[in-house]
Amino acid sequence: MESKKEALSVLLYYVLPKELVDFFELQDVRLDELNNVLHVYLDEKNNPPADLTPLELSPNGFYPASLVSDF
Repeated sequence: MESKKEALSVLLYYVLPKELVDFFELQDVRLDELNNVLHVYLDEKNNPPADLTPLELSPNGFYPASLVSDF
């Protein structure tokens, strides 16, 4: 299963905007064959940009899943 997830991560690297790949980690991919929709589930990584590292940052928690229908 892990190799499939790694392969999908590489594919998404070429499909998604760089910011999503840099700051989010792939959790799951599901295909809705009835509606011909690919659902990509991501979790935010805990890696703030280097220029913000000296600041004391604290996570605000997670938001509910949201649907992005176009870039």
